[in-house]
Amino acid sequence: MLALIIDTTGPQAFIGLAENGTLVSKTIISEGRQLSKFLLPAIQSILQESIPTYIAIGTGPGSFTGSRVGGIVAHSLSYGWNIPLISFSSTLLPDLDAIAAQSCEKYLSGDRSTQIELVYISPTP
Repeated sequence: MLALIIDTTGPQAFIGLAENGTLVSKTIISEGRQLSKFLLPAIQSILQESIPTYIAIGTGPGSFTGSRVGGIVAHSLSYGWNIPLISFSSTLLPDLDAIAAQSCEKYLSGDRSTQIELVYISPTP
């Protein structure tokens, strides 16, 4: 079981490849404002023509633009390959090993919910 892990919510983007819940490869993209230019080539490089069983995507909190770029790429690949998309909280970063293990457990349990796992509460004046 091969998993593609993507998180683009922070100042650095993380891409990982996990096999059976164990991280086997990772790439860090530091280009920031040029994330959309480097994300797909980095994914292509890490996958080396293989198709993952599912994709795990970081849902934040973090950069709005970075979250949108990563989310659109993950949704597009998930749709194109017809594979599940599993969310995780970006507060786990940079521990990609924990993300690999937890996303594998979530996939095996059948929990395919793509809901954001955190709730933001704003104080009232």
